[in-house]
Amino acid sequence: AFVSADQGKSWKRLDVAVPVTLAHVAPLSGGGLLFTNQAGQALRGGGEGVRPLRLPPLPPLTAAIEAADGAIVAATYRGPRRLPPP
Repeated sequence: AFVSADQGKSWKRLDVAVPVTLAHVAPLSGGGLLFTNQAGQALRGGGEGVRPLRLPPLPPLTAAIEAADGAIVAATYRGPRRLPPP
C-alpha cells in the first residue's frame, strides 16, 4: 500500500502486516486511516504502517467508515456491520 500526504505529488510505501489486497481506505477523525480487505479484516494505519484491529472474525469487507460516535460501520458481503471503535 502507498499513501500520499500532498494530494498525489509524492507517495510513501506503507508496511502492511497482512499479505492480502486492501479493498478500501477511509480517514479516521483522530488521525490515521482505516483500511479493509476481502479477508474480513479491518486495519488501522498511517505513516508508521498498517496493522489489523482486534476484532472477531468477519465476512469479507468491501468498505468501512467511522461513525460519529467513533464506531466503525462496515459493508460486508453479508450486509452492514457495526464494529467497536479502533
